[in-house]
Amino acid sequence: MGGGGGSGGGTPGGTSGQVQYNNAGVLGGFTASGGATINTSTGVVTLGNPSSSTLGGVQSAATQTHKWINGINTSGVPSLTQPAFTDVSGNQALSQVPTAQTMPMQCRLYLSSGAPTADVVDDTTDFYVGPYGGGNIVSLPDAATGNVYTQLQLSEISTAIPSAVFRIYDVFLYNNSGSPAVATTAWDSGGQTTGTITGVSAANPAVVTASNSLSAGQLVGIAGITGTMGTASNGLNGRVFKVASANSTTFTLETGINTTGLTYTSGGTFYVIPTSRTTGLTYQNGEYLQTGNLNYVYIGTLMAGSQGTSGRADDNMSSRLVWNYFNRLSKYLLATNSAGSTYTYSTATLRPSANSTVVGTTRVETLVGVVEEPFSQAGVQYQCSNSTTGQGGMQGIGINTILTNAAPTLAAYRAIVANYTEIASSDWGNTIVPPLGYGACQLIEEGDGTSTETWYPGGGYLSGSITGNIMRLGGKF
Repeated sequence: MGGGGGSGGGTPGGTSGQVQYNNAGVLGGFTASGGATINTSTGVVTLGNPSSSTLGGVQSAATQTHKWINGINTSGVPSLTQPAFTDVSGNQALSQVPTAQTMPMQCRLYLSSGAPTADVVDDTTDFYVGPYGGGNIVSLPDAATGNVYTQLQLSEISTAIPSAVFRIYDVFLYNNSGSPAVATTAWDSGGQTTGTITGVSAANPAVVTASNSLSAGQLVGIAGITGTMGTASNGLNGRVFKVASANSTTFTLETGINTTGLTYTSGGTFYVIPTSRTTGLTYQNGEYLQTGNLNYVYIGTLMAGSQGTSGRADDNMSSRLVWNYFNRLSKYLLATNSAGSTYTYSTATLRPSANSTVVGTTRVETLVGVVEEPFSQAGVQYQCSNSTTGQGGMQGIGINTILTNAAPTLAAYRAIVANYTEIASSDWGNTIVPPLGYGACQLIEEGDGTSTETWYPGGGYLSGSITGNIMRLGGKF
């Protein structure tokens, strides 16, 4: 609006929208446009609302941190938003990039609801990822780079144990629209290799008849055989063995897996247990993410279908088959053969202790997702007598084999005089590097090859002695 001149007491004039006055200072005729109004008594001008083509009144806006005015509507009300990263021009200097730090992961993988440290035998329902470590905060990255983290509160999440046998799964947490969620990926994500068993020889070593493409060194779990070939203490059901050799129709287990005297009736399936992942892990920001899915944070690993039972999971002193990457705890494994009868074994060839591969008696099972630390407190104790002065038996620990001792030394006792029985033990402070993935830790023994060794798994031969043949390991799971 603008003022226009006048003279004397002449009649007001001028153009539309101008306020005019006479020489005496009295308002004259006036008009307004663009939605504005003028009070003719007071001369107060009220602006109209703005539009895309006309000026108008605009409301004030209070300052808001990190926001700018990005628009004004036709009522004159401004809107404020925070600029997106793409709204900023220029390049970020390296000095402006914050140093990546390990994010808090207050969680554990476990088998008993509300009990993240409990031992569990034969769980056939759910596994859990829940709070642990003094809080319930987990930091989960974005999908694109795995670098931008959001801290979320975790409540216990239950997930059905996969219906599988002898199959290893990685467990992950990811951000599902603001809530933590669980995902699993099998180590053999391309498909599990299995085969149908049609026969097993009663021999040392046992030969399994099955169409296969196996090769020496692979691990196979066996289940579903009927007859003593499956159920005896030296039978095959529910246990994992190393393949010594194979052709297209049969595969042979290691020497020392002795099924002599057992009967195969029917049935059976073998399951190949992989020793590495098909879908790998990427180490980033102090933790492991799933390769190709950088928003999946690796929490741990479990085996579904342990001991040959579909959907079974175990975490106990015989079978540590749940492994945590975060908040690992020291836990023991123990196998004790304390109820067996006295027997003799004098051959200078390693075999399973008491010719038994029963989990919890002469064998323990382990699962390791990432090899970062050894098993500690590894050792064996046993009682053995001999018939010849200066001779004696030995025991040790085989991991995924019965033909090699994994302990630094065999626990050996050489009797000073004939027919003398003593406790022999390896150093409980020994350490053993565990295998990646599944580990069958087997108590193994051998005689000296010249005299007769008598073994006392039930103990009690010496007053105050240990009870039974014992293998113990300590690890973090």
